[in-house]
Amino acid sequence: MQRDAAFCPDYIGSPDTLFRNRDQERNEQQFNLLLRNLEKLDPTQKGLDLWARSTLICEKADSKRKEGESSATDELKKAPPPDSSLRDGDIVFQSSSGPEATAIQRATKSPLTHCGVLFKEGNDWYVYEAVQPVKKTLLKDFAKNGDGDKYVVRRLKDADNVLTDKVLDKMHKYLKQNVGKDYDLKFEWSDDRMYCSELVWKAYRDATGLKVGKLKKMGDYDLSDPDVKKALEDRYGKNLPLSEPTIAPGAIFDSKLLKTVR
Repeated sequence: MQRDAAFCPDYIGSPDTLFRNRDQERNEQQFNLLLRNLEKLDPTQKGLDLWARSTLICEKADSKRKEGESSATDELKKAPPPDSSLRDGDIVFQSSSGPEATAIQRATKSPLTHCGVLFKEGNDWYVYEAVQPVKKTLLKDFAKNGDGDKYVVRRLKDADNVLTDKVLDKMHKYLKQNVGKDYDLKFEWSDDRMYCSELVWKAYRDATGLKVGKLKKMGDYDLSDPDVKKALEDRYGKNLPLSEPTIAPGAIFDSKLLKTVR
């Protein structure tokens, strides 16, 4: 069913958009649920036309925006927060270019391709990130590796209560212990090697017991895109580990436990 973009610009994506924001996907699910529920109503109640139904979905999207919940795409267009707004344990996200980044974006339906954890050491902010190898990188250098030198910072909504000095020390220690490990090209869930979002997710689980982002099996992502297929075949051949648990940068960003730092 076609729906006029004029009804709700944030709900309807243009056909040539590489990925839709997550609010749009949730809105579409709500829209389809509404349609199914309407089928159960008696004929006198089925006069609710397409415009009215679309309006209901738009109102939900508007409500989300008013609450300050923006998509990663929107946030990447804004200037990064000043260093004075940062806190130890903040999670930093960025989008980058290249074949691997494109494959990640298309499989996960998110613009985000990389993430790390911030800690201030001395007078400088560092990002603990899983690249080759896992290391700590000055924030200013981390920014240069992203598109347009942009990045987004997210923080636990309950950081004041959860991220105590003791918890932050434990998280910092966990990250330091992983420095030097090889980057995990096959996105396995073992601790022998690490990929970026795995390092972030496990650092939070180890220090706080929280799961910042929902794990997904590899087979649950959209693997139909030609670039995604090529990237997977280059790494796995024909034996894809479809049941392997994974975590993507976009899934951490979308965690309801987090808020954006301005």
